Amino acid sequence: MSTIKDEHEKGIKKLRYQQENGGLMISIGNEIYANVWAPESMKSDMHQGRLVGHKKPINDGQFVNKAPFFITMDDINVIFIWDTKTLTAIQTFPGRL
Repeated sequence: MSTIKDEHEKGIKKLRYQQENGGLMISIGNEIYANVWAPESMKSDMHQGRLVGHKKPINDGQFVNKAPFFITMDDINVIFIWDTKTLTAIQTFPGRL
């Protein structure tokens, strides 16, 4: 069973939780990915997977109110909108080069 600390090589800087849609939590560290957790899950491992697509470290993220979507932004202001059910990016907005 993995822990939040185990899934972040460079430390944790943000945790976001959403009660709707099954009670998900997203952890953001100093990496180019964010981890998705289901703390209310009956599974032995709460880690659901990673949101992967950024080329620079993610610096912030937020759930979309009552929807199964999560938004991340990285160090060069690239924004991703993620489907938290499939863990896939559904839209990307370019940042600065």
